[in-house]
Amino acid sequence: MPVDPYSKYLGLPDGPRPPKAYLLLGVEPDVNDADVIEAGAQRQMDALDKYALSSDRATREQVQRLMNEIAQARVKLV
Repeated sequence: MPVDPYSKYLGLPDGPRPPKAYLLLGVEPDVNDADVIEAGAQRQMDALDKYALSSDRATREQVQRLMNEIAQARVKLV
């Protein structure tokens, strides 16, 4: 069974993959505050930082993909 990188690296609950932007950033669906969105994006990036330089190529690739998704979610919500 493949490992779910959203759960493994970000602690997100099971659900649709990829998750909606607000869930990926850990913010409420109705949030309109850019500072809250930025803080959510930064918190998720910080959670991934410790895996970004892993010696395992597959881990690095998964983490880079998640970082890209977080960046896109941030832009979408701001």
